[in-house]
Amino acid sequence: MKENDNLNYKEVRVFKLRGNSMWPFIKDGDIVIVEPTEINNIFLGQIVLAEEGGVFFCHRLFKKKGEFFQTKADTFFGLDPLLEERNLLGKVIAIKRRGKIIRIDRRLHYFMGFFILWFTFFISPFYYILRRLRKIGNNVHR
Repeated sequence: MKENDNLNYKEVRVFKLRGNSMWPFIKDGDIVIVEPTEINNIFLGQIVLAEEGGVFFCHRLFKKKGEFFQTKADTFFGLDPLLEERNLLGKVIAIKRRGKIIRIDRRLHYFMGFFILWFTFFISPFYYILRRLRKIGNNVHR
């Protein structure tokens, strides 16, 4: 990261993401900037980086209870499995897309994340239909 990125955190990790599970908020190829944190420092709806069985993923925090937490992708209806705090690698504080840094660590973003979390239960079926229609359209034009 460059000094002029205005992210004044002691320790951050940078990851390039693949996939569309958080589309359109995070897109395939976006770079996320992750601040290591503990489970008691994240809020429902925040995007977290987690690892399970060697697979890394960024999803919204859906539930936390004690040392356990559960996440949800924006484009899928179901919930991810319940994970232990040791699987939590941090919270996403910014997204870098096309050279611009989009900060998502402000109070407004926490409220937006909570709203988006619940809204995804309604939008997920439409995303699935859109993907199916796009696949059918690609097959027709071949």
